[in-house]
Parts: sequence; C-alpha cells; structure tokens
Amino acid sequence: MSDGVGQIFNDPTLSSLKLTLQASSARELALASNVANVNTPGYKRIDLTSSFQSDLSSALKSLDSGTALTSAPKPAWDTAEMQNPARYDGNTVNLDQEVTEMMKNSSDHNFSSKILALKYSALKEAITGQIT
Repeated sequence: MSDGVGQIFNDPTLSSLKLTLQASSARELALASNVANVNTPGYKRIDLTSSFQSDLSSALKSLDSGTALTSAPKPAWDTAEMQNPARYDGNTVNLDQEVTEMMKNSSDHNFSSKILALKYSALKEAITGQIT
C-alpha cells in the first residue's frame, strides 16, 4: 500500500471514531446485562473497568496529538466501582439509571457513527469524483 493510501486509512479521526464506537458497543453490552439482571438476587451492576476507560482516554489523547497507536485498548467489564444501594435481595441495579445511561451511550454511538459515515462519504466523493 502506498504511503498516501496508508495515511488515508490511518487517519487519527478515523482511528478515534473506531475506538469510540468500540467503547460504546462494549458499554452497551454491560448496560444490557444490568437491565437483563435487574431481578437477579445478589447481582452487582457491571460497567467498563476504570483501567479500560483510562486507557481509552490516553489513546484518544495520543491520536489527538498525532501519535499513531501501536495497539488499541481492549474493552473489559467488571463489577462497577459506583454501586447503587443494594435492595433487600442484594441487587444493585437501578433500572431508571441503566435506561438513562443506555440513552446517553446510544447518543454517543449515533454521533460517532454519523461522523464516520460523513468521513467515508467524503472519501468516496474524492475517489469517484461524484457528490452523493
């Protein structure tokens, strides 16, 4: 692959959007698990680990400064650091909170996917010379 083509597909914006979409997809799995287990006695809500969130933030800052990533952070889930008070059955899931977090996460995912679609649309226009 020539240097110019490699630069197009290794664009920091595309890499950032890819990481953001992967993180929001992973978070959706955690939130969905919490909702699915809302009535499971003793269930402790899960979320992305703070170490993953820190690694993601560092990776996005590196990309923002123009530094290429050698490896992407891998999503990891664990019992959430911030737990709601446990109910009488030991479950710490608050359904209202989970649904609110799912809506925020969905909004982040939709925003990133729309920006990614615009980037690929612009790339397609540059290649074909046709405006869609």
